[in-house]
Amino acid sequence: MIDRRTWVVSDSLITVGPDKHLVLWNEFVGEDSPHTSIPTLIRLDRDSYRDEMLRVFDDVASFNVDGRKLSQALELESGFSYLYLTLMWAKRWGDLGVLPNAVKMLAFARLLRATPPSTVVIRLKDTTVAKSISNTCARLGIPCDSVSTPRKSKWSTLRALRHLMRWFTFARPSYEKSDVIIADYLFRVDPNVLATGTYRSGYWADLPDEIARSGRSITWLHRFTPHPTIPHPSAARTAIKALPRHHLLDQVHGVKDAWRAWRQYRRIGMLDIHAQDAFVSKDCDFWPIFERDWRDSFRGSHPMSIAIILGNLRRLLQATKECTLLYIYENQPWEFALRHLAGANCRAIAVPHATVRFWDLRYFVGEDSRSLLPAQVAVNSAVAKDELLHGGYPQESLLDAEALMYLHTEKRDSNDSQRRGILVLGELDEMSTQRYLDWIARLAGERPITFKPHPLIDAKRFTFDASRVRLSSKSANDLISTSEVVVLGASGTAALEAISLGVPVITVLDPRELDLSVVQHRLVRTVATEAELAVALNEHSLRSTPVDGVFYLDQRLTRWKQLLGLN
Repeated sequence: MIDRRTWVVSDSLITVGPDKHLVLWNEFVGEDSPHTSIPTLIRLDRDSYRDEMLRVFDDVASFNVDGRKLSQALELESGFSYLYLTLMWAKRWGDLGVLPNAVKMLAFARLLRATPPSTVVIRLKDTTVAKSISNTCARLGIPCDSVSTPRKSKWSTLRALRHLMRWFTFARPSYEKSDVIIADYLFRVDPNVLATGTYRSGYWADLPDEIARSGRSITWLHRFTPHPTIPHPSAARTAIKALPRHHLLDQVHGVKDAWRAWRQYRRIGMLDIHAQDAFVSKDCDFWPIFERDWRDSFRGSHPMSIAIILGNLRRLLQATKECTLLYIYENQPWEFALRHLAGANCRAIAVPHATVRFWDLRYFVGEDSRSLLPAQVAVNSAVAKDELLHGGYPQESLLDAEALMYLHTEKRDSNDSQRRGILVLGELDEMSTQRYLDWIARLAGERPITFKPHPLIDAKRFTFDASRVRLSSKSANDLISTSEVVVLGASGTAALEAISLGVPVITVLDPRELDLSVVQHRLVRTVATEAELAVALNEHSLRSTPVDGVFYLDQRLTRWKQLLGLN
């Protein structure tokens, strides 16, 4: 039970006096700890916190603005609200995301209501979180440190113009009528795409070939994401030029398109209203946490990107009256635009490329926002289906389909004698990866360590002893099948691939993030501290058999053929 002493809110463990109680914002604690850990509280009661966070998003959407809901006040056209194209609604996590801190504010506000302290002292590096805590305490009448408001960017227009010019080209696209449109990221592509002009994507495996064999034409839409194979826009343009019926949604085609994008950008900027009160409840102030996402949604590179994409989508979809639309499903703003503009002309199928995790709020909405869910979702595992059903998706909207990115796991080799050493897989968050890589280096003993960074992160950004840790450029698929145990961050979806091959997995939680573990399973151990990792390495079984049923797997793509009518 927390008493009414002064609370000191800190990122990590610090020494406090006997009259003070330490509340940890970015650290886990054990059951015997005298301190309160916000990440631990969320871990122990995740269902109620997720439901409450989704209600916050519903409350923002329904906030009254001059007699209308906020979602209606931000409509670009009837039934098409820019609210759902904002950075806030994308519910980002990781380096760019603020969602974990918003959920932590829920937990902190719940603590304040239950046992109000005499005063609150803030020792946090993140000034937006500190300001949110300060404002929340003020609303509850609890003395607290005052925190200055973070400075706002003055260069948003220049960022927008820079984005426009970065993607400008005089080349004009030719949009053909197609039976099938596939929308994804120009990522997970065959490294030889630039040399051969042949496109193959890890997202889709052999499905496009099956569609083509059925006599149906395909148009490809790509979003650019920098990675070693295609590191910058010029490389993306070069790749697209060599690929017939492939288009970059990011690209601006000529002066007229640039002018249209600029006008759309200005129109989006005019939608910006004073929305601060929408993010404030009677006992919690989220505005400082979401303010930057909100501001950046109406000024700068994000709204310019949306303006460009809207123009490209409108022209493309005008050329295609009836089609099947397959798109990578991650609840990114451009997906909502794609789905809306396709309208009744296309049968749109959302395709999660990996799996769906409990705390990946991109896939979930509150009860008042269920109309925003895709009409059809191709689910690639029972795990994903259960999570989506629990999140309110109608049973009839969930369509079974093979896990295209993981078809290679159907042909398993369960020979334990060929497995050796610890495989460490990096995630997008560099700090989190460095943290558990350091732990493994200290704890592995004589076992060899292989490190595979995330494909989007340069290995040079990490520090490690090359005599202890071997850096590998091999695919994660090949490395997993030859390892005794896989260690990765909780957001790493490779855990499902590993357990389908019978390889034990240790997922390491990041206290700055939410628990994005992909599955609870006998082959998976989730740890939060270095001490827990040491126990897991010593006790976790290193000999297991492959697990059936993790993904829907069938090299013949029977489910996909039935779903698309290819038989």
